[in-house]
Amino acid sequence: MVGIAWQGNQAEIDEFVQRHGLTFPNVLDADGSIFSGFGVGSQPAWVFQDAEGNRDRVSGALPPTDVEARLAAIAEPA
Repeated sequence: MVGIAWQGNQAEIDEFVQRHGLTFPNVLDADGSIFSGFGVGSQPAWVFQDAEGNRDRVSGALPPTDVEARLAAIAEPA
């Protein structure tokens, strides 16, 4: 899992990560190329991609149980 921010600067991202206790990598997408490449047009958004490259995009916040279920589903062999 990687968090991608398209607004702010690295110091703001670092502060957000620390404030929320995030333990996964987070990067800044200043030019929007990552968001564009994944077909995401707003934040928050989720893109779940399985080993075959199939993507499931979800706009909006997700409760932790939904995130865990989606991650478990793509981790299972097809």
